[in-house]
Amino acid sequence: MEGRALRKGDVLQVTSGDSMTIKEIIASGKPFHAADWQIAPKLLPSLSNHYEIKVIRGRQYELFDEESRHRFWNEPFTVSSQSDRMGYRISGSALQLKEPVEMISEAVTYGTIQVPPDGNPIVLAADRQTTGGYPKIGQMSSIDFTKLAQAKAGDLLSFKEVTIEQSQRLFVEQEMNLNALRAAIRFKFR
Repeated sequence: MEGRALRKGDVLQVTSGDSMTIKEIIASGKPFHAADWQIAPKLLPSLSNHYEIKVIRGRQYELFDEESRHRFWNEPFTVSSQSDRMGYRISGSALQLKEPVEMISEAVTYGTIQVPPDGNPIVLAADRQTTGGYPKIGQMSSIDFTKLAQAKAGDLLSFKEVTIEQSQRLFVEQEMNLNALRAAIRFKFR
């Protein structure tokens, strides 16, 4: 704001003083034209407080005990207030390894789900590190990155297993829908 970071007490103007809501326009009797097209509902993000995230098994999935693997797929996890752009810390039933293991750090990416010793997973986000040494129980499908970005502290995340092939098919479908939307917007605003 005015070339500086926001401070407590700053007031942001979100509309000009002469703008009117549709209700106000209708009540005023002034003529107006509603849009004659809309975005298909399936292309709009579904905002919620409980998101189902598609996940591919991670490199160390088999190191987790059977009960932990079952809980990972069948119990929701709560997004912690300690989450940030590096990672979403989530809590629920602690996930445990079959036996302790020492790991060498290896590459991680957006959506890698690591499990530190406390058993509460961390879903790595946009500003994550490039390597990690915690066991990786899963890797988010990129199709659900937008869902993760909407989740806030207190929201629930549930994980649904998908294969690499299913994830790729969903990604191609998403890209086709976005390309159709781009084409429709270009056509509409020629």
